[in-house]
Amino acid sequence: MAAAIASAKRDLGRLDILVLNAGTWMGSPIPSTSEAEWDTLIDLNLKGAFLTLKHGLPHLIERGAGTVVGIGSIGGLVGQPGSAAYAASKWGLRGLLESAALEVKPHHIRVSVIYPHQINSGGRVDPRAPSAAASSRPRTSRAWWRSCARRRRTSPSGTSPSGRSTRGAGLHAMSLRG
Repeated sequence: MAAAIASAKRDLGRLDILVLNAGTWMGSPIPSTSEAEWDTLIDLNLKGAFLTLKHGLPHLIERGAGTVVGIGSIGGLVGQPGSAAYAASKWGLRGLLESAALEVKPHHIRVSVIYPHQINSGGRVDPRAPSAAASSRPRTSRAWWRSCARRRRTSPSGTSPSGRSTRGAGLHAMSLRG
């Protein structure tokens, strides 16, 4: 990550924004979650964000301005059965970014987190599935989505650009200002 950040600064002249977007999803009940699955989720969803901040923030601090945008998940706000390792990584990201916001506030750096949910992407395909097209993500219960709505964590539904229903999909954003 240090080399990638240095290369970006060299090629662009400066850094204005860090976007913490790398992530994946795997899910299974806690007793069935392997240590390798746990490590994969924590390494990609949390450690990757930490390393990006570690090597990118000094450049924003040097400028005295900038923006950090983290891509969280509704799973970082509300638990869901079969997603404990994923939730731990996304709750960790939330804590990391809240702490970062407090640290960089004196340097005029804004930190925000976006909490999308129910997005069909390659990151949601379970690598254990027989084919890359088959997702084994457990069907989310209506009761869970209702609990999210009660907590005001969802936004209005609509359709995706492909015309598919995104019923239950939404976005929650939060700016973390120390």
